[in-house]
Amino acid sequence: MENSAVYGEIWANMQTFVSCGKAVETLALVGELTRESPDANFWAAVREYLIGAIEYTPETPVAQSAPAKPVSAQTIPNEYYTIELTGPDDYVTLRVADHFDEQKAAKGDKMVGYLAGPDNTTDYVNFGFIVGGRFFIWKKNAGLFPRQHEAAQKLVTANLEDAGMLYALKSSRCRRCGRVLTVDASKHRGYGPDCATMIGG
Repeated sequence: MENSAVYGEIWANMQTFVSCGKAVETLALVGELTRESPDANFWAAVREYLIGAIEYTPETPVAQSAPAKPVSAQTIPNEYYTIELTGPDDYVTLRVADHFDEQKAAKGDKMVGYLAGPDNTTDYVNFGFIVGGRFFIWKKNAGLFPRQHEAAQKLVTANLEDAGMLYALKSSRCRRCGRVLTVDASKHRGYGPDCATMIGG
């Protein structure tokens, strides 16, 4: 390598950018630098590292000047939720389920889908994850689905009881299993009799 000290400093700075949620921007910068440097092997290694770091696209990167304070993340059960945006008539319905990767599911990671059709139990499109109490949109969806995106961000800090009940009242379906609720008492409880028994309600 032409100048190991210089490249060592670049590598350290790059890792700092990645830890602050800047992997995507850093990858773009590396593309520019690669064209100006004869050391192809070094930049190939940098690109491989960055691509491996971009599994999720963070919503709010941590600022270098002010480290984020630790927040106690609430556990979000596998249920259906309705999140209001600008008012009662502007809302998004979301489904939370276990991560499709069993190891990540075992750690509590969740998958989030939004209702994209008339069927409240099957017409969901998965578009992101909840990891460590934060919502991460899939990188292929970055910049897409702004309303659903906003709803998912609100969900992780929302009053889950209210969001679950809003789903049950608007859809007349159980917030846990999605089955139709035919009894008024169940509608106002948010769960059918079987699910209410399972959760101890």
